Amino acid sequence: MTSNQPRVLITGVTGLLGNSLAREVRHYGQVYGLARHIRLGQLPGTMFTTDLLDPTSLKNIINEISPDLVIHTAALSSVDTCESDPVLAERANVDATRNLLKILPKHGCRFVLISTDAVFDGKFGNYAEDAVPKPINVYGQTKLRAEQETLLSRPDSLVIRTAFYGRNLLPKESLSEWILNRLRSGRRVPGFMDVRFSPLFTVHLARLIVVAASKTVTGVLHLASSESCSKYQFAQSLALAAGFDEERVYPVTLESAGLRAPRPRDLSLQSVYAAKVLGEPLPSVSDGVAAFVHEVVSSH
Repeated sequence: MTSNQPRVLITGVTGLLGNSLAREVRHYGQVYGLARHIRLGQLPGTMFTTDLLDPTSLKNIINEISPDLVIHTAALSSVDTCESDPVLAERANVDATRNLLKILPKHGCRFVLISTDAVFDGKFGNYAEDAVPKPINVYGQTKLRAEQETLLSRPDSLVIRTAFYGRNLLPKESLSEWILNRLRSGRRVPGFMDVRFSPLFTVHLARLIVVAASKTVTGVLHLASSESCSKYQFAQSLALAAGFDEERVYPVTLESAGLRAPRPRDLSLQSVYAAKVLGEPLPSVSDGVAAFVHEVVSSH
């Protein structure tokens, strides 16, 4: 690595998206990662352990790195945990973002906030960047406040709304891993037939984030698959791609799950603007699923 490569700091680097970003960014610049717990040897780059709510520690690390680009993926993303503990959600999703924004230099550092489709109420779907956010749960509300803090503090920043799936570094299953593991163990998989989204595989999303960050685009950008699907259809696609009978996936309703936090029904996002900005079409659901299954199979 040469010193003239851009220095890229990724918060939440051990998370689902963060670990894919670390692997992508190494082809583009110097990787620096922040997390509360680092699993050494599993990620490229220089890793730091800190709490984003500790401004002194955070400032020392930022001064040491002097990043050219910060991609802020760290968040409390468990929707039900956020609903159960709104104070914790506020600290993790809003206060941590505010801390970062205060400490980062105002000039010479690009800031990208990874947000969520959950800022919408899910009544209509097919949301474009200028649609009015109306979150219906604490998670969505705190992420929207993080967006507002970001755009108010740094008008030249980029807020990316998305939904993603992929492989976890940490000892917990992501949605897609849970589906595959159930299928492998011979069990059937429930899928919400009344919940729609536009998910991207983290490996594809990481590359698109780097492309978007390297351009002059500011404000809000939706990075999403080129079409939407129900959670039921998504699980069926995974089953087929992995060589299982799609009949092993059965439809259920959101109401039947008895989840604590309210969930929006249709969080599909438009990717028209993103395709124009990036100069390329966004991947389809089947593109992502095939790539995910291939990566999982090749890693075993």
